[in-house]
Amino acid sequence: MADEDLDALLICAHGASGRGRIRYVSDVYLWGGQTFVILPRNQSPVMIQPAYVGSGWAESVGWIKDNRAAVDPGRGAAEVLREMGMSRAAIGVVGLGSDIAPRDVRTIESVLPTAMLHDATLTFDMVRIVKSEEEIGHLRSMSAVLLRAYEALEQVLKPGVTEREVIAQAIHEAYLYGCLDGFAHISRSGGLHVQHPPTDDIIWESDSMTVDLEYIGPEGYALELARCYSFHPPPDAARRVYDVQVEVFARCMEVMQPGNSSYRIFEAADAAYRQRGFYAAGPSGHGPVQLHAHGIGLGFDEPPGVPGLDIMLRPGMVVCLHPHLGPEDPMLPDISIEDTILITEHGPERLTDQQDRWRVL
Repeated sequence: MADEDLDALLICAHGASGRGRIRYVSDVYLWGGQTFVILPRNQSPVMIQPAYVGSGWAESVGWIKDNRAAVDPGRGAAEVLREMGMSRAAIGVVGLGSDIAPRDVRTIESVLPTAMLHDATLTFDMVRIVKSEEEIGHLRSMSAVLLRAYEALEQVLKPGVTEREVIAQAIHEAYLYGCLDGFAHISRSGGLHVQHPPTDDIIWESDSMTVDLEYIGPEGYALELARCYSFHPPPDAARRVYDVQVEVFARCMEVMQPGNSSYRIFEAADAAYRQRGFYAAGPSGHGPVQLHAHGIGLGFDEPPGVPGLDIMLRPGMVVCLHPHLGPEDPMLPDISIEDTILITEHGPERLTDQQDRWRVL
C-alpha cells in the first residue's frame, strides 16, 4: 500500500468469486454472500459479512477482531471507511472489475464522494501468488488428499456401476480428509463425451474415461488433477490423442522456468500441437477450452492466465497446467492431462502425479 500510495485496501468477494483473497487476509472460509475486508495501512482491519451469515463464524475461525454483519454489506463497508476517516483517502479496491457489485461501487462513491477509488486487484494478487513454505506445505498435503481420492475411486471403477457410484467414492474420500468444496467431473466414450457432473449412466466395459477432480483442502488451498482410464488398452484414436497430450505437457513444463513469460506456456503448447497435426484449443469449441494454465492457491483463479494475463514466472508461484488441444473430436471423450506445477529456483516441479500414464484397470 505504501508503494502504491494507498491508504487502505477494500477486498471484495461474492460467493465463490474472490473468496481466496478474503481468506488470504482473514483466514475465514466463505461459503457465500457479498463480503468485504477493509485493510487500512495504519489501522486495524474490519470484516463485513451479510446479516444472514452473521459474524460468529468469522470470530470463531479468523484473526480479524472487528467482525460486523450488515443487511447491506456494501453500505456497511462504506460507513466503516467513513468511520476510519477515509473520506478523502486513496482506497485500493481488490476485485473492482469482477467481485464488487456496481451498486456497491455507487454506494461507496455516494457515502465517500471525495475518496479516490483505484483498482488494486493486480497489486494484491502479485503479492499472494508467490507462496511461502507454509503454503507450499498445504499444497503438498492437498496432493496427498487427491491421491487418496483417486485410490478410492479406482477401487470401485468397474463395468456395471454408475458414474455417480464411482465419483461418490472420490468425493467421500476428499471430504473425509477435510476438503471444503470443489467438483468432480467425468467424460466417457460410452456416455456423454464432454466433462460433466456424474449421472446415473452405467459405465461399460468398452469405455474410455477421463476423471477430473478439483477440490479445496482444509487450509483453503486448491488443486486439480485429471486421469484417464479404461478396462482394455485404449482405442488407437484415443491413444494417439493421449500420447500427444503427454508430449505437449512435457514441452510446456520445459518453458516453466523462473524469469520466463507465462505466455511462453501457450506458445510451447501451440507449437507442440501443430507439429503433431493439432493446435491449441481456442475460446470456443466442443470440449474444455478455457485456459491452458492458470495460477492456483487459495482458490482456482490466481494469475497468470494462459492465454490471458501475461506475467513473469517467479520461484514460489504455483500453476495448474492443462493444455487443451484442437480440433476437438466430438466422437472422442475429453482426453486431458492436468496437474499442478510449482515454480522453483531450479525449474518446474510437479506436485501430484510424477508421471503420466493411461491407467488400464
